[in-house]
Amino acid sequence: MDGNDAMKLILPIAGFAVGVSLLLYFWPRPPKVFLTRERKRAQVADVYELSHDTKRIRLSLGSPTTTLGLPVGKHLAIYAPNPAKCISSGLWNGKPDPDKGKEEIERKYTPVTGNEQPGYVDLVIKIYKPGKVTMPDGKETHWEDGGKMGLFLDSKQPGDWIDVIGWSFCGRCVFFGSHMGLGDEAMKLGVRYFQINPHVSWKFIGGFSSPL
Repeated sequence: MDGNDAMKLILPIAGFAVGVSLLLYFWPRPPKVFLTRERKRAQVADVYELSHDTKRIRLSLGSPTTTLGLPVGKHLAIYAPNPAKCISSGLWNGKPDPDKGKEEIERKYTPVTGNEQPGYVDLVIKIYKPGKVTMPDGKETHWEDGGKMGLFLDSKQPGDWIDVIGWSFCGRCVFFGSHMGLGDEAMKLGVRYFQINPHVSWKFIGGFSSPL
């Protein structure tokens, strides 16, 4: 085989290799998912005060294309150090506390943003501070210590880090029985999901535990 024959053979092979490489490079890839069933660290990107006792905390997912990876209506868990007072005395707000002796506490929150907004996740946090507090039902109560997780998150500033973990249930089940139902944010996420996905068939059934 002379040089010309070799070039005739090499050029098509090289062209094919370049074409395959370009195809693989530009081929759409599924978005990277932030939440797994492993503990992750998320950085606080922004804190916005909605009211005197409510804040919106925005957590960065690490890149502008990363999605949260949380199924619609599900929650994520946040970790925080357990206050020293509770560890030593086992009391919080003047009552025996189930977190007694634990070095760390965990609380669950349903985000107000979902997978349709990559790059970040927003959490709306109610902060119960020591003193007179108005509860969601409108009644007033007095808290000696306040809410643990709310106070922890209230102290966070942009640039701080928070430990989170995704939901842990795996499977396809429907739960029946006496439960409290979904919170407001979970229902809002469900409604928003079906609004931006009109091809999905759905049915909402509402129930109320109190008389109208």
